Amino acid sequence: MDYNFNYADWGLEMVLQTEAYDYQWDIFTIFKEAETGYYYWIAESGCSCDGPLEDVRSKSDFTRGSKQELMRAFSEWINDSSIYSLRPQGADRTEYLAELARI
Repeated sequence: MDYNFNYADWGLEMVLQTEAYDYQWDIFTIFKEAETGYYYWIAESGCSCDGPLEDVRSKSDFTRGSKQELMRAFSEWINDSSIYSLRPQGADRTEYLAELARI
């Protein structure tokens, strides 16, 4: 996937990105900054006319926090069923939560 930025130039490593694509998308992307150990994340959704992370211009476009804060934000995101979404369900949901626990 092409982005408008090179996250490695910002000292970030992508550790997880959910995959939910069709004519629309709904994703949660997580990076880790090796130097500080902080996590950076963003939850986005859109249609086929744009793509994930297209509007990211700096690290300030992400939420930054500890692993506990990240896990809380991810759990809230994945469990939000108040809107129609392509968020992971069933086995996919369990797999993402297990993967997140390992990072």
